[in-house]
Amino acid sequence: FTLLAEKGVVVDVITQSHSEKGQRLAFSVPSEDSAMAEEIVAEVMAGAQVEIHRSMAKVAIVGVGMRNHPGVAARFFKVLDDEKVDLDLVSTSDISITAIIEKTGLSAVAQGLHREFQLDNSVES
Repeated sequence: FTLLAEKGVVVDVITQSHSEKGQRLAFSVPSEDSAMAEEIVAEVMAGAQVEIHRSMAKVAIVGVGMRNHPGVAARFFKVLDDEKVDLDLVSTSDISITAIIEKTGLSAVAQGLHREFQLDNSVES
């Protein structure tokens, strides 16, 4: 991440997990930083299995009140399920849920989240 930062690459959603296959580290970068990120990761992680997903989008819900309202995550994931959009990566905190999904599903999920959380109806495609 230091090398990415030194090259001006903005790193956003970061997750790390462990499985029987070993460590998994996943993170997102804006599309304009993807070529530089790919170059740096290939250099640093030579010999490791690296996957680049280019057709992804990020969608998030944010709100300080989330930590005091049970069911917010359930409602978020129900929208993804209702819209038949697969989740590639998710990151949560006390005040946000961020999902990396296929870009083709972004508009439907954004509109579904606006309906679910009763936000204004001015969602644009």
